Amino acid sequence: MSLTALRSFRVLRVFKVFKHMPALAKIVGVLLSSAASFFSIGLLLFLFWTVFSIIGLHVFGELGTLTNRRESNFENIFQSYIILFQVRVPLIPSPI
Repeated sequence: MSLTALRSFRVLRVFKVFKHMPALAKIVGVLLSSAASFFSIGLLLFLFWTVFSIIGLHVFGELGTLTNRRESNFENIFQSYIILFQVRVPLIPSPI
């Protein structure tokens, strides 16, 4: 094993911080234990996104292109995802 391969283990030094900061270790433990909940919420959001994409396919799929841009339509599921993302994410963030 070469010396440069052993140097890649320097990344593991970060975990020494957890020994000296138990509060940080507790926060990371809580985040790791809640990862399953985050996955479930993400899966539920993906399910809703898919349902509304399919509804968009059936309602607006017959209309063809709404603008002169080829990708702005509901012809297939992938383009439906893109349209829903464009509607959901604003280009200019609103001030709080």
